[in-house]
Amino acid sequence: MSRSPIATLLLVLAVTALSACTTVVSEQPLGTQADPDGAKALIGEWKAEKGRARFSDAGDGRLTVQVLPKKEGLSAPPPFTVELRHSGDIRYANLRDPDDADALGYLFIRYKTNENGHIVGWIPDTKVFRQAIADGKLAGEILGNRISRTILITSGQADIDAFLAGIADEDAWETNHPVVVWNPDAPDTPK
Repeated sequence: MSRSPIATLLLVLAVTALSACTTVVSEQPLGTQADPDGAKALIGEWKAEKGRARFSDAGDGRLTVQVLPKKEGLSAPPPFTVELRHSGDIRYANLRDPDDADALGYLFIRYKTNENGHIVGWIPDTKVFRQAIADGKLAGEILGNRISRTILITSGQADIDAFLAGIADEDAWETNHPVVVWNPDAPDTPK
């Protein structure tokens, strides 16, 4: 299945993970500490492949994300909250499925802001996390069937950090398919 971005990296992540055949979720948000400074740095309007979104401060490292309608007069989906956290210099965006009150855990991405002020993010590589659970490197369960699976990580944050520290980024994250949300004020932002 294709992973279709919505309007922002964080929103793109949510939709990407929600629309994929296999998703990786964690019972707890990734990152050992809330990231209020990271959240404040992202406040404003952003441009993505298929639209725009506004990030507003929701306090304590959280952002409210509002997808903006493509045309005047069209309605926008309801806003949702994303929790930004970090472990050292590694930043994560975490989201509970806003449409599922019984969601098993948090969808997550690793992200950074690059030298041009754009947000670049990577979704988890499902094969790597599925194998880590199968091999006992991470606690968790693989739920679902051949068509639709959820990889549920139940490990604590220290175990997740240790696992991620032991493998290369290009192995843990889909680095060949970054999701980019452009700073609309940067000169290299696509029109």
